[in-house]
Amino acid sequence: MGTAYGEGITTMKSSQWDKENYGLSGGTMKCSIDNIAAVAAEVANGDVLMLAKVPSWGVPMSIKVWNDEIDSNGSPTLTGEVGLYNGPVPYYIGTTKTDAEAVLDIDCLCDEGELTAAILGANNKGTEVFDLQTNTLVTADKLDQQFWQWAGLSEDPQADFYVAITFNAANATAADGDVGMVVKYLVP
Repeated sequence: MGTAYGEGITTMKSSQWDKENYGLSGGTMKCSIDNIAAVAAEVANGDVLMLAKVPSWGVPMSIKVWNDEIDSNGSPTLTGEVGLYNGPVPYYIGTTKTDAEAVLDIDCLCDEGELTAAILGANNKGTEVFDLQTNTLVTADKLDQQFWQWAGLSEDPQADFYVAITFNAANATAADGDVGMVVKYLVP
């Protein structure tokens, strides 16, 4: 009878426990909550709703979205994605500068299909858009990744990021309404 270790425990057994591996064996759960009273003009093609501020080294655990009916399902319908933008301060990785509020990855946390299903019609109970059952981007081998890894960066810039909804289709029946987001994540 043998003993097998997960990737995280193997890493921690062979190296000093550090911030990069904290999410594998504990950490503190944090939460970022925000909402916006969006007007119809803010939920059109190319518009961005920055709704949560998170540290680049956080490990995402949950992203839940609530909204009023901001699209009455006319054609074309509203579509959107959840991704990461740089926070309020520029940073450098090597000699490459990333400006404040620059897009890092528009759909790394939830792609168009999952978010579109959540935001069509009133959603006053909240919809989890970052889970293994419905989100094809979330796979078991990525569960321990930090936000900077989800953004596709080569190293942790030790910066704040924004979790944002980016709308990517013209909306024929846009309406004013509230949009809210709760992001839960682990930190050391």
